[in-house]
Amino acid sequence: MTRTRLDWNQRSGISALLLSTIAVLVVALLPNLRVQAQSCRLTLSGKVIDRSTNLPLSYAEILLEDQGKLVVCDANGAFSIQNLCAGELHLQVTHVGCHSVHTYLNLVRDTLLTIYLAHNAEFLNEAIVHGEHGSGHVHRSNTLDEHRIGDESQKSLAELIESIPGISSLKGGSGIAKPVIQGLYGNRIAILNNGLLHGGQLWGNDHAPEIDPFTAGEISVVKGAGALEYGGNSLGGIVVIKPNRIKEDPNLHGRVNYALASNGLGHTLNTAFEKREDRFGWRGTFTMKRSGDNRAADYYLTNTGRSELAGSILMDPKWGVHWKHELYYSYIHSRIGILRGSHIGNLSDLQAAMRAEVPLFTSNDFSYAINEPRQEVNHHLLKWESVYSRKTKSSWRGKYGLQLNQRREFDVRRAGRSEDPALSLQQYTHFMEFSHVHYFADIWTYKGGLQYQIRDNYNIPGTGILPLIPNYREHTPGLFQVLQRRASQSLLEFGMRFDHRNLAVWKLEMGPPRSFEYVVRNFNPYAISAGYRYALNDSLSLFFNASHHLRAPEVNELYSFGLHQGVSGIEEGNPGMVPERSTKLSATIDWIEKRKWIVQWGLFGQYIRDFMYLEPTGTYSLTIRGAFPLFRYEQTHAALLGNDLLLSFAPSDHWKYNLNASLIRGFNLSEQIPLLYIPADNARIGVQYAPTDGKSLSNRTFGIAWKGVARQYRLEDWQDFMPAPDAYGLFELNLGAYKSLKRGGLDMHLTVENVLNKAYRDYLNRLRYFADEAGRNFVFRINYHFEND
Repeated sequence: MTRTRLDWNQRSGISALLLSTIAVLVVALLPNLRVQAQSCRLTLSGKVIDRSTNLPLSYAEILLEDQGKLVVCDANGAFSIQNLCAGELHLQVTHVGCHSVHTYLNLVRDTLLTIYLAHNAEFLNEAIVHGEHGSGHVHRSNTLDEHRIGDESQKSLAELIESIPGISSLKGGSGIAKPVIQGLYGNRIAILNNGLLHGGQLWGNDHAPEIDPFTAGEISVVKGAGALEYGGNSLGGIVVIKPNRIKEDPNLHGRVNYALASNGLGHTLNTAFEKREDRFGWRGTFTMKRSGDNRAADYYLTNTGRSELAGSILMDPKWGVHWKHELYYSYIHSRIGILRGSHIGNLSDLQAAMRAEVPLFTSNDFSYAINEPRQEVNHHLLKWESVYSRKTKSSWRGKYGLQLNQRREFDVRRAGRSEDPALSLQQYTHFMEFSHVHYFADIWTYKGGLQYQIRDNYNIPGTGILPLIPNYREHTPGLFQVLQRRASQSLLEFGMRFDHRNLAVWKLEMGPPRSFEYVVRNFNPYAISAGYRYALNDSLSLFFNASHHLRAPEVNELYSFGLHQGVSGIEEGNPGMVPERSTKLSATIDWIEKRKWIVQWGLFGQYIRDFMYLEPTGTYSLTIRGAFPLFRYEQTHAALLGNDLLLSFAPSDHWKYNLNASLIRGFNLSEQIPLLYIPADNARIGVQYAPTDGKSLSNRTFGIAWKGVARQYRLEDWQDFMPAPDAYGLFELNLGAYKSLKRGGLDMHLTVENVLNKAYRDYLNRLRYFADEAGRNFVFRINYHFEND
């Protein structure tokens, strides 16, 4: 095994090379700097209006994307932008609780403009909130917009949405993370990628979703009746990844992002280009990531490198006045190293590794090499969607999607067999949908549809190891209906969903002689949800939701048997599992006061009968692949209680203070003990200062934040192989600025994570048994966006 060692001189040389490259890029862009030689005396004025009520939206924000200039409407939703030059303008219009709108116009004279936004009276994360065109939902929909995604494009999907109150990540090592929503994760969280439920090996806690976040214009977390459209198993919620619509603009638009991270010497390059012709629009994206061994505060995390290659193409041909079509394809290839010190050869070494301060097999040298144990994943997604709208009050939608997921996992094996995969899975997923939306009597909205999904998963022979997951085929027809009634200050919503799930499994019988048993299981999961939203005034809104779900067990919960490589544990399923039943109540208060104060406080309670969970047995298993802790799927009756708080205060245009906090309690009611894998209490406090724009730079920001995570003390030491790790607090610094160019702009950001280089372990990381989390990390990002005729 060849490793790459970088001494101080080599690192300095790399730094100098990167700085030189950046300098060359900036110099190359200098000729594009905006020259204000022409007469600029035009005025753009107008109002921003709520589409559903025709009432003005107070303090809506209008971003002139060409100049990086932000304008705020007055209390009546009115705005006036003076001293503009003739030419093309690109506007992004946002309002707290609304879906943002991108508007293009060619300014030749003083212009009066009326802009309509769909108002959902929902708020999230100081950004925008996702909602369907022309309709609101009572559910909570927490959204990150395109700019936030671009600013943190080097992160994974789960890491991106962690900033939302109530959202955590279940990790399986460097770059491997899955979202935890109000204490629930795994099979209870659905991921919707451009209208399709993600079809990968999502049963694994170490299987990060094979999705490039850079393809998204919005990433939302959705709960409530609106979530029933996407699947009945989503007890915790749904993560929705949705690309923006292609701009109605004949010019070529492009974005180029580059991020450099000091920890792991990680590089991320993202590009996106789009153009609209008369009857045809297209957008293409490309992403490349590479990083080497991460470093904890005191040592390298050997074999935690990662490489990723991803791309997508979106096309929307316009055929006919009443039709809209969309063709979308994406591909992603990932190669991920698993911490070498988490795979141990014998029981005594395993127990020693769990007690060691430094992981076994730790090297003193940095390396980009990705050796065994490692994972390799390919994921293809193809989707066609057509919408027919004969009248403005009614539309019909047809959709077909095909996904191919290929996963291979490699272990440290004897006799030169490490290059042979220990696990090789291939999965095809077909999805079909026909749905209808109808608006009637100006206050009622109905949406219903039929769906059919086929999933075919099988093990590719030649591994020489018994498969962790058996071959299976699954057919799931389903139907959903959602009904809304809108009034001037309220919205009432009711939804229901029913599925029939036919699961055919080729189960391996372990007793001699080994043979395959063909098992067919049938389940009928369903979901019912109701919600109510009431706006007491322009500032204060109340939300209430109630839901009941029946969730069928997944294949891994029933029949898994063997080493789950990414989390370094032996897992055993339970064929006797029965469906779990969940009842959940939630309430949220939103208060928004003249852009200065924003408060969102949510409470929830959830009871789950026959709750399925993975329990550490307290014993170890020695196999020919090494020694590993043993986990087994069990059922219990469980309860979850919690609250999420978001507080934002902006006393002036220059200062902003933020607080996010989440507290969740989980109870194993059958055994009268705490529930495993519940996020510890956590809070994030931030301060941001934005000075007055300068002549050459605008949108300058300076921020400092502190994140504190308490020790998960609601856990008995004997419930796990190791006690929960200690509490920790991390500081983060952020600097940012924007440079306006003649045909675009340049965003620059510098972030310092874990400023004090603190050594710590996180309870929700399964590899906490063996190693600390990553240490200090400097991340420099530059984002160039442009437009050409």
